[in-house]
Amino acid sequence: MITVEQCIRELLFEQDCVIIPDFGGFITKYKSAVIDHLGQVIYPPTKSVSFNRQLRNDDGLLTNTFAQLNAVSFVDASVAVREYVRNFSTILNRDNSNTLDRIGVFTKNESGIISFEFFTAENYLSESYGLRAVSAIAIQRGQVSDETINQLEYAGNSDAIINHASAVDDFEHQNPEERKSNKSLIVIFCLSLLLLLSSALPFTEINASQLNLNEAGVFRLVSELIASDKEVNISPIAIDGTISGGVSTSSQMAIDKPVFVDAPKTEEPKVAVNTDSGNATKKSVKYLIVAGVFREQANAERLYNNLSQQNLGVIVTQVKRGKVSYIGFDGGFSESEATIIMNKAKHQSIECWVKKI
Repeated sequence: MITVEQCIRELLFEQDCVIIPDFGGFITKYKSAVIDHLGQVIYPPTKSVSFNRQLRNDDGLLTNTFAQLNAVSFVDASVAVREYVRNFSTILNRDNSNTLDRIGVFTKNESGIISFEFFTAENYLSESYGLRAVSAIAIQRGQVSDETINQLEYAGNSDAIINHASAVDDFEHQNPEERKSNKSLIVIFCLSLLLLLSSALPFTEINASQLNLNEAGVFRLVSELIASDKEVNISPIAIDGTISGGVSTSSQMAIDKPVFVDAPKTEEPKVAVNTDSGNATKKSVKYLIVAGVFREQANAERLYNNLSQQNLGVIVTQVKRGKVSYIGFDGGFSESEATIIMNKAKHQSIECWVKKI
């Protein structure tokens, strides 16, 4: 049987207010992610849970949930909930303290005032359920001397200062002969490129301002001139209204009209959710081993596919309750069978819990 405490935990995931008849009510509030700069830790978004002693009127939400999960009448569920509240209050008055499992601790002082302390380690925000704190270690950046920067810029490697700190060490460890050789190669390459361009353009008699070529088109034009005796016919090509240079060879030089080409249309990939895993056969489920709770279907499908690929020997299943999707394993028809499957999943480092559906 699903206990009243389990019903309260279920409702904390889905509701902003959960009232315990004749005792008080829990109020949840969204709490954004927190960055602890001193401890270098990032904590995920969560829900903060507070308790209001004045919210005692029964709204029927807890009783109705207990009746649905245990397949009993509303009257029987109401009797069970009130009996639980009476026993809980008796222990609180006797010991001045009582605990709701995985929710928090109630204490009562000498003046009879009841206070509540929430277990902050629990996360009842379904969108971030299962997320853990992430260690965020600050990056230590090294210092580069002004002399090294000047040497790198003179050698044409100024981009390495920003993108690759290792280039600083490589350059500084070069001997003077290697540095002189590198500089000579760079100068020879630049002069060769300029000479090639200046010798090719007078023969083509092309007005560069009339052409709309990118860098690839320019190098392709030069290649055509070098490899063949033919003249070059350049015609702009427009793809989806954007004109870019196109190069072809012919016996005469001419500037043709733009040729418009329809760009190929692409379709967005569709994601299909399977309802089976491996060779296992799906059956009617009364217990579910929950591994994740999501509002976004894409996140639910991602966890579903991840669990299906692990071949754990149990059926991976998805159950929807309103706007929330539960992803987990088929827990069978009894609580003992579900507990065995849950322990098997935990041995595979999968955080999960049992839910009756």
